[in-house]
Amino acid sequence: MKKTNETPKPKTYDIEEYRRKKKREKLLRHLARGGAVLLILAAIFGGVFCGLCLQFALRVNASTGGTDIIAVVLQQKNPGKSVPVMIFLVNSAVVLVSAFIYKDNLMPVFLSLIYMFVSTKTSDAMMCGIKSAMKFVVISEYGEQISREVIERMGHGVTATPAKGMFEGHEKTMLICVIQPRQIVQFKRIIEKYPNTFAYIETVNEIVGKFNHPRTHKEK
Repeated sequence: MKKTNETPKPKTYDIEEYRRKKKREKLLRHLARGGAVLLILAAIFGGVFCGLCLQFALRVNASTGGTDIIAVVLQQKNPGKSVPVMIFLVNSAVVLVSAFIYKDNLMPVFLSLIYMFVSTKTSDAMMCGIKSAMKFVVISEYGEQISREVIERMGHGVTATPAKGMFEGHEKTMLICVIQPRQIVQFKRIIEKYPNTFAYIETVNEIVGKFNHPRTHKEK
């Protein structure tokens, strides 16, 4: 048997195999993105469900057996904040401390924060109501003119009461008006036209009784 001096041919680069490999990597990347989206959606929907259950528990003075007991104690010392907000702050502190454990993968920390934030917003919405509005209190010497513009251009009523500026000793009028949040800019444009007018805004969590929802009044 004769020995041949032929050297083996080098393997040629398989283009088709390379393309298949790239397709698999692309598919895995898409699956990874989709998995992250699914985790975020799960955190959001879980937060909504937890917020509903938490509010039901708080309404009957019950406890979930977690940090809500600490939150209730802290809320008594800070009555300006709601119990769900205090629960969020306490739980956030715990989650942020645990971030050192998950330093190589912070996804659980982010998902926990999303879950707790949505839960707090849901519980607050149930507690305070979703029919929110804005209340303006205006102190001005042009009470009649401002009231007329608010009624004609915005379709809302205005309550007026006499007031006196103790710094200058001038007689003024205090106006109270509840409007929709989308009308804030329009209301500011009205009061900015009158000099020496002072106003502040408060958030109204829920409206009980008659309240106009103007649809035909537009700014002229």
